[in-house]
Amino acid sequence: MGDFVQFLVNRGLALATLWILAVLGWDHRGLQRQAADALYLEQIPTAALLAEAQDAYNAERWDDALKLMSTAAARDDGQQLRTFNGLYMANMKLGRTAEAEEAFGKIAALGLATSNLAVKILYLPGTTDFMGDPATYAMWVRQIARAVQATELCLNVVGHTSKTGTEQGNRILSQRRAQSMRDRLVRDAPALARGHRLRTEGKGWDETIVGTGTEVTVALAAADLLGAEGIPARVVSMPSWELFDAQDLEYQEATIPVELVSVSVEAGVTIGWERWVDSAVGIDRFGASAPGPEVLERLGITPEAVAQRVRDLLG
Repeated sequence: MGDFVQFLVNRGLALATLWILAVLGWDHRGLQRQAADALYLEQIPTAALLAEAQDAYNAERWDDALKLMSTAAARDDGQQLRTFNGLYMANMKLGRTAEAEEAFGKIAALGLATSNLAVKILYLPGTTDFMGDPATYAMWVRQIARAVQATELCLNVVGHTSKTGTEQGNRILSQRRAQSMRDRLVRDAPALARGHRLRTEGKGWDETIVGTGTEVTVALAAADLLGAEGIPARVVSMPSWELFDAQDLEYQEATIPVELVSVSVEAGVTIGWERWVDSAVGIDRFGASAPGPEVLERLGITPEAVAQRVRDLLG
């Protein structure tokens, strides 16, 4: 499958990919579970609070997870996506939809501010109808629209499809999905209809480049190189293997379709990526000391190298 919509945010010369993920979460850290009393919460670091909240959530102790996340959110260093993701998930599990929506609004605002919003909306095959809970998706779109409206950002709404169907049919359907999403955004935030702040594009199905962390920028540039050659490519941000592995098979296949060529790029060892992609661009040696862009260039973590890997796989 590949039935989804992608958002691209233009901030001057910066381009950040915002994926609509069906499930949001935070990294797991296995710490010893302790009683969440007030004194204990005051004394432990925020990172430990978040890790213990993850343990509580995994153990289905939703109230404890919410209390820990709320304590972290009250701290200056707790104002981070990991915290608000946790608040959203715990509130949803407890049926506190208003509080969950408030948390998602903070996710959208902070994600836009840091060019690090990761959300994915899936569609029923061959349609512009949401797959899953329409009310939840509608809430996500509403909060994203309001967050964008509060900024000066412009949004590229990019629709995708699975590989089934003809190439022309997939292009048409993906464009319809992008336009449908644009219409939803405008309904929730009418100001977005002015000043060409929303643009739509249908990609059909295309090849997949997976990036993590700052390497997403490299992946985006590689996709641009391939697109200029008539090779459509999409970019997936995968900040956590563990979180991706925790999703169901349908979600994983929608994000990285097995029928498409897939390449990862990470400034780290390539071991482990073989589980998710066909080929990995990385560093299977000791690193180097220099400014970031120079190091990536020396070690071959470049858009050109990633694009060439895709070409090689396509034959």
